[in-house]
Amino acid sequence: HVKVDQLILPQLDKAAQYPTSACFEQVIAAAEERQVPTAEAQPGQTWPLGSGVLTVLGTGVQSDSYNDISVCTRFDAGSFGFLDTGDGEQAVEQALLDSGANVSAAVLKAGHHGSRTSNTLSFLQKVQPQVVVVSCGAGNDYGHPHKEALRHFAAVGAAVYRTDTRGSVVVGCSSSGQITVYCQKEGKAA
Repeated sequence: HVKVDQLILPQLDKAAQYPTSACFEQVIAAAEERQVPTAEAQPGQTWPLGSGVLTVLGTGVQSDSYNDISVCTRFDAGSFGFLDTGDGEQAVEQALLDSGANVSAAVLKAGHHGSRTSNTLSFLQKVQPQVVVVSCGAGNDYGHPHKEALRHFAAVGAAVYRTDTRGSVVVGCSSSGQITVYCQKEGKAA
């Protein structure tokens, strides 16, 4: 339903073995069927997106976990910053910090669905998010979000919006930097 100009893929050579999940194979098949070009993410790549810019901050770390080859992106529009580390775990967060990347952001999509394997307090203290959006299914088998991550979000003073309890979450930002959060089950939340 969405026109896609290019599909950005992780650096698959960082994984111990090539991904073979049904989901990954469906994504690649859909791109081929629709003749959508693919490209491997590279740190520093940028794309204009609306009134802002999407930047690849990192491409994960060498790992036997597909989570750790997640592409980490940052969207900036004016003074607004949004950070997404995908399913990257602690090693990915540390690699971003070690790279000197600007991780400070008003809004953070919680790493790995709010898992304890991501969302370290030291990382969150550098991000200093006002808002954290946790994308997870109600009653999921993994117990996401984990209590440890929720404690870390509270420790940095972030407002937390969870898709398992609030449905779809949409974050907007005015030109003055005012953040508004809309939740499917509640309407305008803040």
